[in-house]
Amino acid sequence: MTFPNAAKGVKKLYTAEILGLIGMIITIVGLIAVVIGTAVTVAGAAAEQGSVAVGGLIGTGVGTIFSGAAAILTLIGFILQLVGYSQAGKDEGSFKTALIVVLVGVAASVVLGVLSGIKPQWTVLTEITQIVNQAVGIIALCYAITGIRTLAEQLGNEAVANRGKTLLNAIIIVLCLSIVANFIGIFVHNVAGGIVAGVLALVAAVISLIRYFLYLGYLAKAKKMLEEN
Repeated sequence: MTFPNAAKGVKKLYTAEILGLIGMIITIVGLIAVVIGTAVTVAGAAAEQGSVAVGGLIGTGVGTIFSGAAAILTLIGFILQLVGYSQAGKDEGSFKTALIVVLVGVAASVVLGVLSGIKPQWTVLTEITQIVNQAVGIIALCYAITGIRTLAEQLGNEAVANRGKTLLNAIIIVLCLSIVANFIGIFVHNVAGGIVAGVLALVAAVISLIRYFLYLGYLAKAKKMLEEN
């Protein structure tokens, strides 16, 4: 095995992405429940029907539970991702850069979280934090794919190297669309707008889901390449 550390690291990145994919699917189900719950609650309030409003609250509650489950899976995947970047970084510097980018993103999120705690009325900070995390994810992902491409070139695997270049462009477009959807949602504040914000969040989640499938396929090929060489 030419790059044993990279092989171990990419394997962990692959597992982390699977957990992230499951978490994203759960998130989408939860968002659907929240959107339906919010719409039903608004309809119930307009029609002054308590049973409809209660049904809406139940839908919102179910969405919250699903979101919590997704958060746990995402956290586990995040930890595996950090370990994967650290291990793979011993064989290829791009993974080490990806790790640094992620850690800087964590620090930025902590600062925004503290500001949000000090000024709870600044609700926009929550959305900004989400966008920062997505932007950090794009940059780290670019470095990770670059790292795999570099290893593929060193191993003489042109197929994996060339696919990495195409995939990089596709994923950047997909994630940028997701960020735009979330960014638009920041400016929606009223109750009816809450439904719109939920729909936009759902759109962003579905777009991100595409990214998971694209990246997982590439990681699978990279994992196989590193294990066989």
